[in-house]
Formats: sequence, structure tokens, C-alpha cells
Amino acid sequence: MKLETVPTGKQFFEMKLHEKELQLEKSIHEEITLKAENQKLKRQIEELQLQLKSSELEKQNLTQQTKELGAAQKETKEAARTEGNLVEELKDSKAELSVYKQKTFNLLEDLRPVLQELTQTVEKLESSHFKLEKQLKKKEQEFEDLNERYQKVLNTKTMKWTGKYWKLRKKILLKSK
Repeated sequence: MKLETVPTGKQFFEMKLHEKELQLEKSIHEEITLKAENQKLKRQIEELQLQLKSSELEKQNLTQQTKELGAAQKETKEAARTEGNLVEELKDSKAELSVYKQKTFNLLEDLRPVLQELTQTVEKLESSHFKLEKQLKKKEQEFEDLNERYQKVLNTKTMKWTGKYWKLRKKILLKSK
């Protein structure tokens, strides 16, 4: 070994100091990196917790919607059953109605001669009623004409005096009795 390669005490300590400084710088650098990484991980944890909370809320909402959809589905099934029942009732009613229509047509067919006879009778009665109304109007007109002539005759002076004469005579006869 050469003398020059063996370090002296001071050089040895300086080398050790330099090594320690390098280790210190390295550990500081690692610590800074770890702190930055730690902060980054904390932010990621917070974000994940927020995502977890929002996922839980979404899960609750979806659970509620699922329950509501289940209830709506039950109502829909019930409505479909009810609608099916109503359709069956409607079919039954239509069938019954067609039977009644057939019976009604048969009854009308059976009563056709009677109805035709009644129609003819009604037509005859209407025509006779019309004739009688016409005659009545004619008679009323004749009565009005006659009544008018009678009133004219009554309003003459001779008739007035005749009426007074008979009233006086009646009074006299009543007094003499």
C-alpha cells in the first residue's frame, strides 16, 4: 500500500462527513419525496372516500328506485289482471247484448203486422183529427161571423129600445104580482 492512499484522520473524517452529508441529502430527498407521496395518497384517500360516500348514496337511491319500480310493477300486474277481467266482462256483455238484440229483432219481426196495423190506425186518426180541426175552425169562423152580425143588430137603436121595453115590462109585472 502506498502512503498516499491511506487517508489521514482528518481526511478520513472529512470523507465520513461527506458520506454522511450525501446520506443526509439522500434521506432528505427521500423524506421530501415520501411526504409528497404521502400527501398525494392522502388526497387520493379523501377522493376515494368521497367517491365511496357518493356511491353509497347512489346505491341507496338505486335501492329506493328498485323498490318503487317493484311496487309499480306490482300495480301494473294488478292493473293488467283487472284489465283482463274487464275485457272478459266486456266480451260477456257483448255476447249477452247480441243475444238481447237477436231477441228484440225476433220480437219486432213477430210484432211487425201489429205495428203496421197500429201505424195505419194512427195515420187514419191523424187524418180524421186534421179534418175535424179544419171543420172546427170553419165552425168557429161561422160562429164569429154570426156573433158579429148579432152584435151589430143588438147595437141598433130599435133593439136598444126593445130591450128597455122588455126590462120595464118585466119590472111592472114583478111589482103587480
